[in-house]
Amino acid sequence: MSQTPQQNDIVRQKKEIRSCMRKTLKTFCEVPLYKELSQKAAQLFLDSELYRRAPLILAFVSLKTEIDTHPLIEKMMNDGKKVAVPLTTDTSMFFKLLQNEKPLCEQLRCGNFGIEEPVPELQDIAPESLPEGTVILVPGMAFSESGLRLGKGKGYYDSYIAQVPAHMILAGYAFQLQILQNVPCEPHDKKVNYLITEEKIIHIPSEFPQNRTL
Repeated sequence: MSQTPQQNDIVRQKKEIRSCMRKTLKTFCEVPLYKELSQKAAQLFLDSELYRRAPLILAFVSLKTEIDTHPLIEKMMNDGKKVAVPLTTDTSMFFKLLQNEKPLCEQLRCGNFGIEEPVPELQDIAPESLPEGTVILVPGMAFSESGLRLGKGKGYYDSYIAQVPAHMILAGYAFQLQILQNVPCEPHDKKVNYLITEEKIIHIPSEFPQNRTL
């Protein structure tokens, strides 16, 4: 089925934002401030009720051009939290539960697209059986102030989120520079419930037009 002019325009806008953000992040993640701001975002999350109440956290293992999640994952494991990270195939993504008694580095390997992924022998976490209050830390190239997400374009998180129960908490986890006033969206694009950056945590309730900073 051919796309409408409006759909083509949305695809074009998404490509432009991805291209611009890739360049921005590549430069930004090479400066010393990168580690400091990553740590600030992690601490904001660790100090939040969102973190304290979560029975399970689905995190992502960051690339060099993403907000650094390695120290955050290690701290959550040290806290005794249940933490799972994603494993991708050519067509899908699922999560593996980390073992808190083992070092993180021993539970990761280089997987698809050069991304660090969990070793296959770790326990699978079924998306349909996630406990209530589970927090999914969602990566993205950019997010809108209203919680819309622009991913890398492969659709892994869109497909995964479609499988989880409605009571899951979706939290966009990124640098403040990745939060834009608007992000082009399509009908299948799902909003996150929170935005977590080095500056603040914003709750985005679907029933209210105004955002609330925590």
